[in-house]
Amino acid sequence: MSDLDDIAAGDPHRSQALRDALTRLADGPNDLLREMATAVLNAEISLRDAVAADTYAAELTKPFHAFWVQYEQMTPEEREHLAAQGPAGPGQTHR
Repeated sequence: MSDLDDIAAGDPHRSQALRDALTRLADGPNDLLREMATAVLNAEISLRDAVAADTYAAELTKPFHAFWVQYEQMTPEEREHLAAQGPAGPGQTHR
């Protein structure tokens, strides 16, 4: 079982979702995340080790911190609206 399969608890859909996310990062504009994702996809480092590394972890958390600052400034109604959009997020369709 690969590292990604282990993290996904053997669920093939979750494993594929992890691979897809890593592929997007490997093809993305952020040099550091591209390096990390490529190394994980090439089995040069485990995903667990990559996200635990200070350099990568700091870069991975930047989008969350930006979201959290924005979220804290939202009204309860705006938060409710955001939650109602579900996992697809804005601009995407739900099935």
